Amino acid sequence: MSFRVENLKKSYYQMKNPIPVLNGVSFELQKGESLAVVGASGIGKSTLLHCLGLIDQMDSGEIFLDGSPVPKKEKARCETRRETIGFVFQFHYLMAELTALENVTIPLLLSGVSRDNAEAKAEAWLQRVGLGHRLHHRPAELSGGEQQRVAIARALVHSPKIILADEPTGNLDPETAGKVFEVLVEQCKSLDSILIMATHNLELAKNLSRVASLQKGVLV
Repeated sequence: MSFRVENLKKSYYQMKNPIPVLNGVSFELQKGESLAVVGASGIGKSTLLHCLGLIDQMDSGEIFLDGSPVPKKEKARCETRRETIGFVFQFHYLMAELTALENVTIPLLLSGVSRDNAEAKAEAWLQRVGLGHRLHHRPAELSGGEQQRVAIARALVHSPKIILADEPTGNLDPETAGKVFEVLVEQCKSLDSILIMATHNLELAKNLSRVASLQKGVLV
């Protein structure tokens, strides 16, 4: 798997006036590589990840998966996103009324996996992130670090080739952030996935294979 981005541009509009956010982002990563995108809050890191993850449309540029451009039509983009990409956000976005096991099962059920197989795979992933003893707890019964590990298991349960993490430790204390970061990186390595993480934490960022700063809409 290779992931190549060429001259990605994105602007938002205020009173019909364009506000450039991304001014020609280009990079390439191969299977198993990781990239930390650092920069101040509001600089466009989340916008970049949303474009890379096919959540937002870019204004111009190209994204290639294994040399092939990502689809333009929304239905095909959704399929690519569901099958190929995993997301971990700063806020865990777990469903409050569901248990940890049920939250991790959802992506598999949406992909057509039988409930028994989905639950078995979800349980295995919760074991892998150290939460085998918390399967039937709801988010409100979990600590912040545990909630984020459930979110990591949910993002990785379908073995995505690309993991996008947007400030995944931003709401955690330093000790918990370090532990959650280790879990995320370790499990991405186990899948040999590409990891792209936006963060303001330079101490964590330097542990990835590459670090780039988003400055004036381009990666440096």
